[in-house]
Amino acid sequence: MSEGLVIYLCITFIPWIGLAVRIYFISQGDFDPKSDPKTLTLLGMWAIGFTFFWFAVDGFNGNFAPYCGRWIPC
Repeated sequence: MSEGLVIYLCITFIPWIGLAVRIYFISQGDFDPKSDPKTLTLLGMWAIGFTFFWFAVDGFNGNFAPYCGRWIPC
């Protein structure tokens, strides 16, 4: 497993699991109109936003190092 994938999984594990659990409970009829939109927005922005960022900086590259990527040569 590449280092970039491990870093990605460590950073986004909580929001992806949180989104999945919250969506499951909503599908079962447990929807709180006051807090669920905030929760889903926060977790979605964290998970999806970081995923787009990780693709943009080529974070899944096998030889990923901090501050190295597509635009900053190592």
